[in-house]
Parts: sequence; structure tokens; C-alpha cells
Amino acid sequence: MARVALALATLWLGTTAFAATYYVAQVGANQGLLAGGVGGDYGRLSWATTLGITPSAADDVLITQVNGKCGYAVLDDEAYRLLLGGALLINPSRRTFFVVPEKYPDRYYPANAYFFALQTTLVWRHGYFVEASILDYYLTLLAENPRGSINNSALVSLGFGKNF
Repeated sequence: MARVALALATLWLGTTAFAATYYVAQVGANQGLLAGGVGGDYGRLSWATTLGITPSAADDVLITQVNGKCGYAVLDDEAYRLLLGGALLINPSRRTFFVVPEKYPDRYYPANAYFFALQTTLVWRHGYFVEASILDYYLTLLAENPRGSINNSALVSLGFGKNF
């Protein structure tokens, strides 16, 4: 089954140059409460495609999210790699608005059909990683609002995971 999933990921990409070489399991960092998928490392370039799920705060609907991320290793040591990169997060849930409404429902998430994220990831050679991510929405809020009006600790999302 594992080889079939990696082969399908390779077919989806259309080339073996960026074929999937590992599986990813992750919690948090704007990828969904739980996310799983495939990824690959090619020299200093690293990519992953995952499907994330998050329970809705308002009802029993699961919010699904497709994540594509790519990073470049700015540090590549024997013990760890430090990646800087970005991600595209797409929310195809039935509760997603593709056109911004006048007012969102109470406790509504997500506000957009897609987000872009800037992120940094520290990956240890045994596959465990820590990832910090900030969405483009929050960067816009920081730019448009007076200094000190936004709680900066809420802007960055941390996640943990394992490549295997």
C-alpha cells in the first residue's frame, strides 16, 4: 500500500525528478489539526503535499484542507536541516466562502478559501520536525493596524511532525 501511494504521488507530479520519497504526519502549523501526506527532498529543496482536517468549533463538520509546501535548506548539517519556504493552503470545505460575505457566522473558520503562508522548519535527521508558520492574512493585519493593537503571539502557528 505504501509503495502504491508513493507511485500515485509520482504520477500526479508527472515526473520522477520530484517523486515522493517519504510520508508526512503533522499536527498544527496552519496545516490542519491533523495532516498527512507525502513529500520529498532533492538536494536543498524540500516539498510536501498533505491533507489536513480540523474539527469545526460551531458544529460537527470537519474542515478539510489541501496543503502544498516547499522549502529551501538554508542550513544543512549532519544533525538537522533548517528550511525556509512557503505554502499554499486550500480549504475545499462546504463551509468555505469563496466570496467574502458581509458578516461571517459566529466562531467561523476558515475565513478564506485559500491562504498563503511563510514558514520555517527545523528537521532533525531522524525525521522529526518543528514548523512555525504565519498566514498572509496575519501579515496584512500587522501592516494595516497600529503597533501593539494585535497580540503578536497569536500570529505564529507552531506545528510538530515526523517524516517517515
